Amino acid sequence: MADSLGWTGGPLEREDPLRHRQGGMVLIVSLVLLAVMTVAGVTAMLSAGLEERMAGGFRDQQVALQAAEAALRQGEREIEGTSAALLETRVLAGGANCTGGYCLAARLDPGYVAGISAACGDAAYLPPHWQLAECAAVTDVWSDGARHQLYTASLPEASAQAQYLIELVGPFREAGVPVDECNGHPLAPANAACSRVFRVTALGSGGRGSSRAMVQSYVVK
Repeated sequence: MADSLGWTGGPLEREDPLRHRQGGMVLIVSLVLLAVMTVAGVTAMLSAGLEERMAGGFRDQQVALQAAEAALRQGEREIEGTSAALLETRVLAGGANCTGGYCLAARLDPGYVAGISAACGDAAYLPPHWQLAECAAVTDVWSDGARHQLYTASLPEASAQAQYLIELVGPFREAGVPVDECNGHPLAPANAACSRVFRVTALGSGGRGSSRAMVQSYVVK
């Protein structure tokens, strides 16, 4: 039946405003979930990259440590296989500059003390030979090829050959020996019959030059 306006179809349907609001909420929730998933994905990628760099840095440091320890063992074997007289000759020949990788410990070497004090203008500044120099006027033993020795074997992963230095640090007093014996300067005539303590310091590099490791040991000869 036609109504007064000529409508012959079924009953009119009203648009539901709640349905439009629900559709808008679904869109907003979807966008929020997409943003959260995007942030989570980016965070996971960054975390994976950071972990990879950390693992690489740890591996590089381990390579440097292995290189330093290998050089340290070579230095120890060198002391053990060399006569006391020849070791003394090499230490004296090394002088204040540790020429050839041998020298007296810094506190025992007047020439080194005077040279450092003059160069750095500070009589109280006396770094050990093996310390990386803090005074710009001083070239440390690791930067001068004539002032250290090199590990003879090659480590494929290391960026440079490991280096080592041998220092005479003092006399060794056996248990039961009076305190006034084997005391003072190790090369003093009164200590000629005493054993001596040598310090070996080794510096190794990792796959990158920025990774370095230093180790030390003491040998009685």
